[in-house]
Amino acid sequence: VLLALLRHVEANGAPLDFVSWHHYAPGNEISFSDMPAQAKALANSLGIGPIETIVSEWNLAPSAQGTMGPEFDGPHCAANYAGFLTTALECGLDGSMFFLDVDEDNDPGIIDLAGVSLGALTLHGIKKPVFRVAERMFGMLEESSVPLWLPENEEYNLRVRASRAGARTRMVISNDVVDGTW
Repeated sequence: VLLALLRHVEANGAPLDFVSWHHYAPGNEISFSDMPAQAKALANSLGIGPIETIVSEWNLAPSAQGTMGPEFDGPHCAANYAGFLTTALECGLDGSMFFLDVDEDNDPGIIDLAGVSLGALTLHGIKKPVFRVAERMFGMLEESSVPLWLPENEEYNLRVRASRAGARTRMVISNDVVDGTW
């Protein structure tokens, strides 16, 4: 659909500065679809580029309702975040947005860390594990990236981000759990 949108823009002479989409899949799936590179290449070949690519909403799922709820408050969401951010940087994604939190039922009596809301903070401002990972990774973005070698096709969801500042090297390693049917 996204690539069809670019063709429609070109066919109709419409202006375009960026394309945006939502991502509800394992964090590093974006490297398999290679959507940022595909969209940029197509926009350039159609003469409507350069464009920015932005994932405007992403997470484990679009809603905390159902069986996945508790995973939004624990290590699964944090590992998914680390994998997505690492992959987004590797794939040249220009921007992404992760929400602080959403109280899906607008329930003022919501219990913190009960898995009923998305995001990095609870309704009452408690930092979830995903917030802690974001704190570490954002600090690393201002440092020099350390090149890494990982074996190909060994671990589907293994992602590593490393940075260096002076004599200090920091590393975030994630290996998010992925359903075998995916």
